[in-house]
Amino acid sequence: MQMESNAAIGAGEPTVLHPGPKLVAALLHSRAMFPNSALWLLQESRMLASRGRLEEAIDLMDTAERSEMKQVDALLIFDKAMVLVFLHKYERAAKELLFLVELNAWSHSLYTFFAGVCYAESYRMCKMGLTIEGGVDNVDPSKMDWYKQRAEECITEAPTLVGKKKFLSKPMPFERFVLRKYDNLMKTKEETGLDLIDCINCSIAHELAYFWNGYNRMPEEHLKLSIKLLGYSASPDCKYATLNPETGKSYSKIKETREESFLRYTLTSISLRRLGLIDEGMKMIDDKVIKYLFEHNKIDSSNRFNKLTENPWVYPTSCYERSLFTWKSQGVDGLDEAKVWLKRALVIGGDDYELSTRVGMKIKAALDRLEGL
Repeated sequence: MQMESNAAIGAGEPTVLHPGPKLVAALLHSRAMFPNSALWLLQESRMLASRGRLEEAIDLMDTAERSEMKQVDALLIFDKAMVLVFLHKYERAAKELLFLVELNAWSHSLYTFFAGVCYAESYRMCKMGLTIEGGVDNVDPSKMDWYKQRAEECITEAPTLVGKKKFLSKPMPFERFVLRKYDNLMKTKEETGLDLIDCINCSIAHELAYFWNGYNRMPEEHLKLSIKLLGYSASPDCKYATLNPETGKSYSKIKETREESFLRYTLTSISLRRLGLIDEGMKMIDDKVIKYLFEHNKIDSSNRFNKLTENPWVYPTSCYERSLFTWKSQGVDGLDEAKVWLKRALVIGGDDYELSTRVGMKIKAALDRLEGL
């Protein structure tokens, strides 16, 4: 543990988990040797993004020329799209995602759906009057209706692309995710008669950003912007709800369900932790999410877990994130408690939802590392 801590701050010998300047030097050497290699350029841009230097990563990726390997081009475009999502540059992110449909033979439904929810987030930013400092690749308020139209077109098209490619004769996990989200949207549309885009509850773009480690890479100003955008669907009496200044009411046209609020509170608490507000974020995830996962709404190891239905990945993930809160607030002193939360995450997770493998591997890897300390 001490070796890892020293390596992390650059005060000790490199380790596998924290290779330090040795890896950076090797990467930059490779870039100098092969300046036109898209693969090495991709790796350097990933290094920049992992350090929170997202704008520099985008600028570097923009210099890439087409590679002779289509797989490398696809990886580069996907990484660029993800970084654009983390920077809330949703219109350009959607454009890159739709380009992937032409470039890549896989995941057309996910790329199209993701593009649709990016357009939906652009629409929300226009309604809320939110912009990005600097104005590069900003949303255009005059295109608000176009964003709405494109969002509905892409979201509607996405389910028709499911099953084009299968793994072990089954749809891919994210394709099942797309189908579940689309079915929920259509159910809300039938119940309310609203336009499809107004049936989105908690931001799906921010939900998807979580799966690609977006919150650990966002700069401070974008974490704050995320909290505002997540507040779009919040009930007016909720903390961090973003209200329409003209009406004093929520921007959303539908009432937030309890389980949708679990998703919003989880993502908001992660943003708060990244902003250094650890105690506030931990109290939020405890009071607004985790206690409802236990019988009698009481966190107690003797109580059984409630089996909830919407957004099933949130329940093991909230316990996983709760372990990180313990680690951040207590350090090594919280080792035993952190392991308890990870074990709870494994128990409540199971394997009966579409992203169980992805979430389960993340939890198991964290638990294995703590068990080895």
